[in-house]
Amino acid sequence: MLTPAQLTLIDKHLRSDNWLLNNDLIAELTDHYADAISDKLAQNVPFEVALQDVHRSFGGRKGLLNMEENYQKTQAQTNSRVYRDAFKKAFQLPGFGYTLLVWAICYGIVRTFPFAAISDKLDILSDFAFFGILCLFTGVFIYAFIAMYRHIQAGTFSLQATSAPTFLMVQSTIWILQLSTWLPIRHFAETQPILCALAMTLVIIHEWAGMHMLAFVYRKRLA
Repeated sequence: MLTPAQLTLIDKHLRSDNWLLNNDLIAELTDHYADAISDKLAQNVPFEVALQDVHRSFGGRKGLLNMEENYQKTQAQTNSRVYRDAFKKAFQLPGFGYTLLVWAICYGIVRTFPFAAISDKLDILSDFAFFGILCLFTGVFIYAFIAMYRHIQAGTFSLQATSAPTFLMVQSTIWILQLSTWLPIRHFAETQPILCALAMTLVIIHEWAGMHMLAFVYRKRLA
């Protein structure tokens, strides 16, 4: 049985000395390292020597980095499959009934949304200022989405991160509200409410499938 200090040294060895980033892989490797080192300590092998022996058995730094690359590819493929399956369920029974309900709600919102009133109030802002604010929120939204994708790929995603789902949803809501007051979007919504409601429904299904994928990642991590 290793001490907390020894487990900390293993964690440092994997992260700092071998440049690993994927938390799930690091947790699995820590267990393997701990078991192998414990066996060697029982044979009176010093901890540092045992650590290096186990490190060599994994192919050194190069072997560990290759392992992480393969692990992340497999993890990304699994997460993508979970996302695709969740997205497809929205168009299969019984989920298709909820999709129709969401579309009906979106259609009602589009038909009753006070585009003209909001546009009139925004007329006090110059087009340049409004476009600048729109670009700002669009940039933050894109940054948050890319950051979330990279964290998921690396296995370092955290609900406390600025790319967490709650933050991303707030950004996307502000972004969509601003776009809804922009003239081309307003014209599209007023002339093609059915297609506009469909686009909104697809965005909602996309976010739902993404949340389903994240839930799968966390259940697997806690298992």
